[in-house]
Amino acid sequence: MKKANEGHNQSFDKVLWGYESGQVDTYLQGLAKKIEELETQLSSLRIDKGDLLEELEGYKDREAAIKETMLAASGVADEIRQNARREAEHVVTHAHQRAREILDGIESHRADLLVDLSQLKHKHAHAVLEFKRMLQAHMDIVHSHEQEIARERTKENALPRVLSEA
Repeated sequence: MKKANEGHNQSFDKVLWGYESGQVDTYLQGLAKKIEELETQLSSLRIDKGDLLEELEGYKDREAAIKETMLAASGVADEIRQNARREAEHVVTHAHQRAREILDGIESHRADLLVDLSQLKHKHAHAVLEFKRMLQAHMDIVHSHEQEIARERTKENALPRVLSEA
């Protein structure tokens, strides 16, 4: 399983017109698999959150039933109410804490993916710039050769005139 920060050290062999496409494709497939795993995990966490919310609703329903019982038994009512509130607060606190942990984990993964995306964009821009530089260098070589050929043709054309004048 790839970790989000493994993309920092990824390198590809350079070929004539850029990077080796098979390596890039394999790397992108790895990233796609990681994203799919994270989406599966996110879906599972959402289901867990829904279960916790349903559990919380169950506790709230129980609290209402306890309140009705407290009206019938006033001597025990205060004690039951206090216990029910403490239990409900604990459940709510635990549910909120767990939900925060889940959301923090998801946000951390998201931040890692955004860093990876930013780095990939930077590498892409750098690769495009290097390609443009290489292309310009080749254009300069071609232009230099064209000028040299033109000079040689000028010399060749001048040579018969010099010989005919002599």
